[in-house]
Amino acid sequence: MDAVRAEAGLPPHPGVTLRSPRVSDLEGMEHLIERHGAGLRAVFADPEASERRIAVALAILDASPEPITAADLEPLRRGWRKRVLVKKADDHAPGLPAAVGMLRVLLRAGSPWAEEIAAVVAKDTRAFMSATREYVAALTDPPEDVWQRAAADRMGDAVPAFLLASADALGATLDRWDAIARTTRGARKAVAWCISRRAYGTDLVGGSFDTHSPRQLDAALQLAEDAALPRAVREQAAAAVRDSLVGHPAHRRSEYHLSQETLHDLSARRGRVAAEFGA
Repeated sequence: MDAVRAEAGLPPHPGVTLRSPRVSDLEGMEHLIERHGAGLRAVFADPEASERRIAVALAILDASPEPITAADLEPLRRGWRKRVLVKKADDHAPGLPAAVGMLRVLLRAGSPWAEEIAAVVAKDTRAFMSATREYVAALTDPPEDVWQRAAADRMGDAVPAFLLASADALGATLDRWDAIARTTRGARKAVAWCISRRAYGTDLVGGSFDTHSPRQLDAALQLAEDAALPRAVREQAAAAVRDSLVGHPAHRRSEYHLSQETLHDLSARRGRVAAEFGA
């Protein structure tokens, strides 16, 4: 199929459409990276690709052994504003705004295009762009400025941007835990971000805990089980473990690819965490 498309001057088929991206697309991301890496990169060359498809492709490939390059994103340069500076069409689709993922790739590559994206986003005052502006500022401003904004936010909503800008999300959370934990919301958002980062190997998925994700359940269990972490951090992770629906009789759809041995192991670990932190 790809050979036929190549002869026609078309990019290789993605192998996965990502037309309605869900967190389930990320559960088997190693398979997608290994078998469909070229197809995922072809999403950037697809003129019909939505902002969400671009964002999820960025998130998956960010965890790839072969990092995304500025050249991979070059097909997006023409008309990029209309492609990615749009309102999120599906609130259930995973991934940070596509513009954020693009900017991080371009900053790593030292591409001048990064400056253009940052400047355009900073001037875009539309309400739905507020999160994108915050994340972009976190990637471009001095780290201490980013932290000061997070520390000054009484609701804790600026914590994710601070963690995006940190090379080690868990380390940054532990270093600033007392300040982060001044609000329950900030503490919850910080640990959820660390869970997602551990589950997927990238920050570009974002920090929302998905109750149907076996990968996120496993990551939450790892944090809750880690006796070297502060008790308060482990308690937040244990709360996420309690919220997970993986293994629940009414929510079997997330376990279709898990062996009975794996499900049994997750269940046993959940039981131990529940015994330590309460059901």
